[in-house]
Amino acid sequence: MLALVKRLPEPYRTKVQFYLGTSLMPMMRYVRPKLVELTAHTATIRIDVSRRSRNGYNSLFLGALAAGGDCVAGLFPMKFMFDTGHRTIPIVKSVSSVYLKRITTYAHFTCTQGEELYKICESVVASGERQDFTVEVLVTAPAEFGDEVVARITQVMSVKDLSRKSAGNGA
Repeated sequence: MLALVKRLPEPYRTKVQFYLGTSLMPMMRYVRPKLVELTAHTATIRIDVSRRSRNGYNSLFLGALAAGGDCVAGLFPMKFMFDTGHRTIPIVKSVSSVYLKRITTYAHFTCTQGEELYKICESVVASGERQDFTVEVLVTAPAEFGDEVVARITQVMSVKDLSRKSAGNGA
């Protein structure tokens, strides 16, 4: 499967990798995030306020905000996995979030720590040890508030290289 994906042109490959990664998690499939931008430095996804993601006050549900933060923070380790073939799996250990304004149309979740997260994944593969790191996700609602930050999500993520473990078991 990865060999087929690697033969695609870059814009298509990125989208296929994004949808393969999010299709593995039921909550991600349910809120239907859309990839806006994925570069070496920045990742941005969009979650629309819809029947699936709104609360009783017609604003973005807390669970959808958490799912969006988790999705965008995990994009760089997942991209590293697709690029190198190493199974670097990111797990969220703790989350802290501050919500400043209600979102009633759609939200953009942005993480700008791409190079740092890529280097952490490389060091995890080199050392074989689990590493924890802090990821900051900024949430904006461009249709309502422009570039103003409406929420901040800080996550402590843990990355481990599972390809080293499976190679040691003979599998």
